[in-house]
Amino acid sequence: MQIGTKISERRKALGITQIELAETMHVTRQTVSRWENGSVLPDIEKISELAGILGVSCDQLLSNDTEFGGSTDVDSCGGSTNTSRRPSRLLASLEGKRVQFSFYDGEDDFDIVCNDCTVLGFDGTWFKVRSTGKNGGVEKLISAASVLSVKILGEAE
Repeated sequence: MQIGTKISERRKALGITQIELAETMHVTRQTVSRWENGSVLPDIEKISELAGILGVSCDQLLSNDTEFGGSTDVDSCGGSTNTSRRPSRLLASLEGKRVQFSFYDGEDDFDIVCNDCTVLGFDGTWFKVRSTGKNGGVEKLISAASVLSVKILGEAE
């Protein structure tokens, strides 16, 4: 499925008009129309924003072989509640595991807190983790966008 078809189908499934999408994206309605008919591709700077508005991952939007399946519900943060998103399923499988996170440069130094922590949950955007350190147990939310890598250390005790 081509990106234009995906944009059109997802936009319609969410009940968004071309004009509403255009206003949200700060482009013209004609630009949205061109994206949907395949005569123009969205600028790379717009892909992430477009995926967020449509409640899908950038991979789903850009992959030629991916079709949108499952629910078209969107949660209150604008994210998809579609459970077929591969990265979300993979990261959600970390729940109950002991892990070590590493973070992108410039992010807060979570490594100290999360050198060995337990993933309590993952909602598609945030990890809820528990870390045991000098000050006892600490629960913290960590943005998935700040995580560079995850090393699985084992099952939680």
